[in-house]
Amino acid sequence: RASVVVQVPQPPPAPAPDFAAIVRGIRPRGFQPNAYAPVAPVGSGTTYYVAPTGNDANEGTSSAPFLTINKAAQVARAGDVVTIRAATYTGTVRVANSGTPTAPIVFQAEVAGTVILSDKNATFQPAGWTGLPMRGVGQQWITLRGLIFRDWAADRRGQHGVRAITGWRVDNCLFERAGYVGLQIAGDN
Repeated sequence: RASVVVQVPQPPPAPAPDFAAIVRGIRPRGFQPNAYAPVAPVGSGTTYYVAPTGNDANEGTSSAPFLTINKAAQVARAGDVVTIRAATYTGTVRVANSGTPTAPIVFQAEVAGTVILSDKNATFQPAGWTGLPMRGVGQQWITLRGLIFRDWAADRRGQHGVRAITGWRVDNCLFERAGYVGLQIAGDN
């Protein structure tokens, strides 16, 4: 009897993720900077700027930006927009004020995919966060746009990267290596 050996070709190994391509917006799950355009303030709202060359003692203008997102989160009010310039940022962000359903506070990348929040011990949350249930308290009607959360809150079990409550909108953001919980949406019960 003759033996027949059949060799089944193995599929090629899957390529490693191309994170540069993801940032450019080639990711099929909706992170697409090419379709992204920064928004303007609502009504008499103000645009504040954050940049790696800024200083938190500045006024937050285009020519004199803040250094940290948290500083902008302390001054922004309903209808304001916080435009964040390209860089990697660290540190917890506690939003001090609330927007409204028609005039949210917006935190946006100046160019989608160029703003990375990366801090293994940080959160982005309402300043009034008291744990669950929230029961209608805290800073509401906040929008996050075009941001990348990479290794955000990754080292703290029980820590949640972004804590969203009533009226929070997360638009065109990417969560990468989120750790325990990248995004927690909390209601009143």
